[in-house]
Amino acid sequence: MIIARDIPGIYASFKEGLEFNNLMIGGTKNAPNRVKIEGAISLDKADADMLDELSAAGVEVIFQQTAQTRITPWADVRKKHSFE
Repeated sequence: MIIARDIPGIYASFKEGLEFNNLMIGGTKNAPNRVKIEGAISLDKADADMLDELSAAGVEVIFQQTAQTRITPWADVRKKHSFE
């Protein structure tokens, strides 16, 4: 499992050949024009597109801020939020 806060960075590593089956996003930057997922996790369209590609390649993407918080799968986030 890879734990990441920087989606573009881990996506670039994946494109360069880093192999992994599971990705946990524990927090991302908050900024205008980003969709708040939960707590300190927010995404924009570019992040969503990268996560879609990782997921389509078979990577299980989940969100969990701390060990005490719930796990949210990317598929659930994708169903709930629009990234335009």
